[in-house]
Amino acid sequence: MPLTSARPDTARAAKSLPLAILNIAGRVLVALIAAFCILLLAIRYIIFPQLESHRGQITELLTQQIGQPVELGALASGWDGWNPRLDAKDVRIVDRESGATLLSLPAMHLTLAWTSLLFVDLRFKELALERPELAVRRDASGMLHIAGLTFGLDPASRNESKLADWLLRQRRILIHDAAVVWIDDHRDAPPLTLKRVEFRLENRFGRHRFGLTGVPPAEVAAPLDIRGDVRGRSLGEWHASSGRLYARLDYADVAAWRVWLPLPVDLRSGKGALRVWLEYAGGEPREVVADLVLADVEARLAPELRELALSRVEGRIGWRSGPGMREFFTQQLAFAGVGGARFDPTDFKLTLHDATARDAASGAIEFNNLQLAPLTQVAENLPLPKRWREDLARYNPRGTLAEGTPMERRSDGAARLRRPRTVHRPGPRRARRLARLERRIGQL
Repeated sequence: MPLTSARPDTARAAKSLPLAILNIAGRVLVALIAAFCILLLAIRYIIFPQLESHRGQITELLTQQIGQPVELGALASGWDGWNPRLDAKDVRIVDRESGATLLSLPAMHLTLAWTSLLFVDLRFKELALERPELAVRRDASGMLHIAGLTFGLDPASRNESKLADWLLRQRRILIHDAAVVWIDDHRDAPPLTLKRVEFRLENRFGRHRFGLTGVPPAEVAAPLDIRGDVRGRSLGEWHASSGRLYARLDYADVAAWRVWLPLPVDLRSGKGALRVWLEYAGGEPREVVADLVLADVEARLAPELRELALSRVEGRIGWRSGPGMREFFTQQLAFAGVGGARFDPTDFKLTLHDATARDAASGAIEFNNLQLAPLTQVAENLPLPKRWREDLARYNPRGTLAEGTPMERRSDGAARLRRPRTVHRPGPRRARRLARLERRIGQL
């Protein structure tokens, strides 16, 4: 008797399985679209017409996210494409204990993001604030206080980052025509007011790009422009973040800023334009580059040095750091001293390597177009080794070292600068002294 094969039934079942899956997926998709349409209709015809009756729920929801009580004035609703929008006026964030106003917002526009349903978290496609007034204070211990929240730059400090982390989850934040007051009790400095502040922050997948413009007092600086591109998940873990920052000032009284900023040198005066780039990783700076054009500069580069007075200085200066090394450099740096000394544009780079288990600490120096006469005139004002200053004063060299190649490190850990390829315009009967000076400068 012939046996009946089960293979045709198995084949039919294998073919019908994908069709069943597609059928179920199609029904789920239709159900989701229907639910979304019902939700849109409910918001349009049920929630929005009774917006005032939901004021308490809206206020409570914002209070939970911000961490401080929120007071709302007039409410209005609208749409931004498929996204519902809420407009509020006379918004106030108050201190939970004292009831004092921490942040005043004449107008606020909130465009809801549908990802709020996916993440079960209040998310906005766009959060726009109109004409806010905000005070940022640093207390004597160095802690920052913003709208009733406290943040510390020390990784071990306790940061109230709930609000900040929630803001970093919003897709776009806009601030128009703000007024910000910086109060620094740590430096005992007078308040600094920044007016007409425009701010834009975009957050996507742990990447935060922002831009800020504002107008400081006219006697301090022209309108400033600050931009940044930062990667990090939480403000509480800022020390693990990385990014790049940029600042531009078309005019600044640099010496006046020392009241609010810790400058690396004792700068008595200096006015001009600045552009600064900063790159950092792991909460530590990795590279700083500055383009500057300054006039009437008076500075003391070290406590034991005389004051350096320059009528003009311009060019690029920079610093970068890597594993076991540090580098200082200039590009096309030029200056003119008040006494008539003039230093033509020159490039300079000093690289220092830390000691390791096998090698002693070492360094390398490179330059081109290094003029000796003006360098001699200002040597006593520069943080050069004492022996270098003494040799420059003793030999009083003239001419230009066209190019200096990297230093060679000897087996005993000392270093020597290779002889420059070209020396232009040596003074009369100075060639022998210049050769001795080259040998002395080359020994570190």
